[in-house]
Amino acid sequence: MHLYFSAVLNHEEDVAMYTIKVANDPRTHNRIVVYRPSKNIISQNELISLWEHKSCQDFNKVFVPEEDIIKLSQSKLLFFFFLIKHTTLFSFLLHMKF
Repeated sequence: MHLYFSAVLNHEEDVAMYTIKVANDPRTHNRIVVYRPSKNIISQNELISLWEHKSCQDFNKVFVPEEDIIKLSQSKLLFFFFLIKHTTLFSFLLHMKF
């Protein structure tokens, strides 16, 4: 069985904005808050492909066994979202300079 995992990459200013909002919201007290904008969710392969395209280079890749990834991904979290503007991964990579 093949499982595909993704990561969430966020811009520091967006995380700071959410942190301030969470700190002032009584619903989040004593809770784990997850900030996961849908346009910033990306798989390793997608991220590597974007990075290769942006840098005009091909990278050497090392693959991690599926079992190791499963062990790292097992956690229970409360998902909590705010409706505010955030920087998308695409926008962040578009403005990077090499």
